[in-house]
Amino acid sequence: MTLGEKIRKFRTLTKKTQRQLGELMGFKTSTADVRINQYETNRIKPKDDIIKAISDALNTDISALSDINISSPDDLIHVLFELEDTLPMSIERNEQSFVFKIECNNRDNLRLTSYLNFWYEYKIALSERNEEYQLLKSHFIKEINQYTEAKKSELNNKYSPLVKEQKSSYTLAKTTSDITRLLCNIIESGYFVSVCYSTEHTSGIRFDVQELLSTKELEAEKLFANFLIEIERLEKKGFVCPVDILMLDKNLTISYYWPIPSFSVICSQISDYLDYYNTEDKSDFSKERFAHDFNLKLEQFYNNVEDEISFYKK
Repeated sequence: MTLGEKIRKFRTLTKKTQRQLGELMGFKTSTADVRINQYETNRIKPKDDIIKAISDALNTDISALSDINISSPDDLIHVLFELEDTLPMSIERNEQSFVFKIECNNRDNLRLTSYLNFWYEYKIALSERNEEYQLLKSHFIKEINQYTEAKKSELNNKYSPLVKEQKSSYTLAKTTSDITRLLCNIIESGYFVSVCYSTEHTSGIRFDVQELLSTKELEAEKLFANFLIEIERLEKKGFVCPVDILMLDKNLTISYYWPIPSFSVICSQISDYLDYYNTEDKSDFSKERFAHDFNLKLEQFYNNVEDEISFYKK
């Protein structure tokens, strides 16, 4: 589909005339329809600022108006080649079809995996409303961003009062091992916790959004509020702590990434803890042995939080 065809498609979906679209972009009424017609028929290729104006007027993603025209098998096969090199993606063949596979757990593909999960859910939800589905695809990225920002606001509204309350009683971690112990307590309280790695943000800790928003025992919620206090502490020191909401599998997750590289020791320790915690049929002896060895590691391998803050702030 050419750029002009895409403009016409999205304009039609939003039920706007060429003149209305042109006027929304600031063109004179006398020439608005002519200008849009020139773009839609590909007689004139719009410049980047015009494409941005069209995108804003139609409420589409800029990427939805990319000048990529896949109109033949020749075009498509080279797009697939590029996907194979970029993702990576694999191709399989059975008796009736070809299947293209993308590895979901690859840290390079996390955002794409999230987009694919959202796409899958929307396609099912709008299966009998094709026009709405087509319109959704035009501003898909905006839709996802608005949804995830709304979830961040929900979490903030729920935990901000608790964070404020906990500041009077919570003692900030002196070492990274103290943060590890806090996260172990959060796991023991029943929250889903996992370690996450990203080529975009290094290492961090991941939680289930719906679980955080559901009603838990107050003590469990206080523990998570204490974790947020540790994140806030770093932010007040001038660090940027990236927060990312993604749909991985069927669950919406929120990840908090450490801005200090040496804090990766926390993720390593929590990974070990989770491996044992999720083991079934643990004997009393193995529990005691693990607790002894794990606490020994926490005493031996740690970083002083304030020292690391001072070092990486330089």
